[in-house]
Formats: sequence, C-alpha cells, structure tokens
Amino acid sequence: MTRLALIAAATLTLLATSSGYARPVSYTGGWTFIEKSDRQSSSILLHYTPAYQWSIGTRLEQDRDGDFAILSIHPTWLAKRWFGDNHQGNL
Repeated sequence: MTRLALIAAATLTLLATSSGYARPVSYTGGWTFIEKSDRQSSSILLHYTPAYQWSIGTRLEQDRDGDFAILSIHPTWLAKRWFGDNHQGNL
C-alpha cells in the first residue's frame, strides 16, 4: 500500500470511528445540562459558556459493565460558524 493510501485509510478510519454528537448551542453567559443513558452507561454534562466561541464544563460517566465512573473536564471550542439562507454550520 502506498504511503498516501495508508494516510488516507488512517484518516478515514479515525473520522469514521470518532464520536460526534450534536448538542444544544449555549449563548454567552448560558449554562447547558445534558443527560444521556443507555444499557451500558449513563452520563451527565454540565457546562458554562463565558464567550460564544468556547465553553467549559464537567462530565460524569458511569459504566455499568465495568462498574466504574469517569469524571472529566469537557472543553468545547467553536472554530468556525457560517450561515446560509436556510442553514447554519458549526465546526
């Protein structure tokens, strides 16, 4: 396999396996609380938005299969926002 093909395959694999979840947009000074639960785990995310480009929060996830919990810092940065006649994009 050529180097370029290997790099392309690795990039596609990373993009396909990374988790991307849409979540509500919080405005400057706003708070967001999100809860998610399924058979394997439950999680909560609480974050504050000091400026429209970024937010910081904490996330707690409990894994039922492994019987453990993870508490982590959860930063979010909005790299780019664009608008169209009938759409908005965020990256």
